[in-house]
Amino acid sequence: MRILALLLSFMFIGTSACLADWAYNFVVYDGNSYQVTDEVIDEAEITKRVGEVTRYSDEEGTYSGNFSNTFPAGTQYYTIQGIVADEAIAVQTGQHTYLRAEYIGKYPGGKESSSMWIMEALRKTHGLYYVAAAAVLLLAVLLGLNYAKKRRQ
Repeated sequence: MRILALLLSFMFIGTSACLADWAYNFVVYDGNSYQVTDEVIDEAEITKRVGEVTRYSDEEGTYSGNFSNTFPAGTQYYTIQGIVADEAIAVQTGQHTYLRAEYIGKYPGGKESSSMWIMEALRKTHGLYYVAAAAVLLLAVLLGLNYAKKRRQ
């Protein structure tokens, strides 16, 4: 019985980890991650619109497209005069207000990820998978205990 209680404890500890918050504010543009800074970019330095947020979520996960954990879908991305997009972009946060977003690396869920639909399905149904895994584990433990009990007799 103690084993069962221990296994159930581990199951609930694992599910709470899925609800963690992001470590910092970021946007994804063209498969690249950019950490949003507090640096305001003057409107005169904004050159060309290059994209927009296509998906927002404040839940940790891996998402496809131009994703943000901070800004809603439709938020615009711009290039900054004299700076290539591989270094930084500007994110429009209000009318005539832009924040600098620094390039921090490739996004794991970017357009080059061929298994994105699998990750998305797992994210959406993670609760169901935990329950199914716990049920299989519980069944294995009970069968093992039953087998051990019969062997001793």
